[in-house]
Amino acid sequence: MHLGKLAGVPSIRLSMPAHRVNARWTLTAQETKHNAQYVHPGHITLLEGESLILPISLPDGVTSPSRDLVTLVRSLNESVIDDCFASLKIELIGDPESGYHQLRADNMQQGKYYLSIMSGYVRKVISLEVKKGQYWQESDGFILMKDRL
Repeated sequence: MHLGKLAGVPSIRLSMPAHRVNARWTLTAQETKHNAQYVHPGHITLLEGESLILPISLPDGVTSPSRDLVTLVRSLNESVIDDCFASLKIELIGDPESGYHQLRADNMQQGKYYLSIMSGYVRKVISLEVKKGQYWQESDGFILMKDRL
């Protein structure tokens, strides 16, 4: 799902009672632009080939990922099988004075991953699942996979 620019929209709420889903994502910084705290989901599902894009808070002067700030690993049966740090990029959002950045990993491949982000003084871990399939044309909230919906 791509919503484009949402000026003046502080958050998005998703409610699907039939599936027992109720989630909210904050889109704007909760503090100042240089000490922003973002609320990230605990789990993200993507299709193979899609990009992972999340807002990220950076210390002053930081323009590229460092292992102190962020890590991305691929796992199999809870064991790390691939260090994907090299695939991470940080991009400026808007003009340089805005101070807003996003973390990006393009062309994600099928598998389970763990993304660790340092946000202020707290390290957040987000589980990622990248599936091989396609979005169901009746509702893009569902992924069609071989013999499964």
